[in-house]
Amino acid sequence: MKKVFLLIAVAGMMLTSCKKCKDCEQKYEFINGALEADFQELAEMLGYATFEEYMNATIQVSDSEFCGDDLDTMEDTEMTYDMDGDGTTDYRVYYECK
Repeated sequence: MKKVFLLIAVAGMMLTSCKKCKDCEQKYEFINGALEADFQELAEMLGYATFEEYMNATIQVSDSEFCGDDLDTMEDTEMTYDMDGDGTTDYRVYYECK
């Protein structure tokens, strides 16, 4: 009987200690009708060859594995930006976790 209880206790601890983990990759997408080509000139004025290069240099790239509460935070993170100052957000940065 003690062996069965010990086995159940150990199995329970193993199951509760398992953390849901995923690899998260930071991404961006244009929204509200904005297009990457619309901001190519802006990127060039800022010294970048392409808008993609600008984005890679300015968004914090922190691709890695997240678990538990950190994973929940990453999956809920979304930042939006108004690149041209017209009052409409042009792109959003978010994490895609798999």
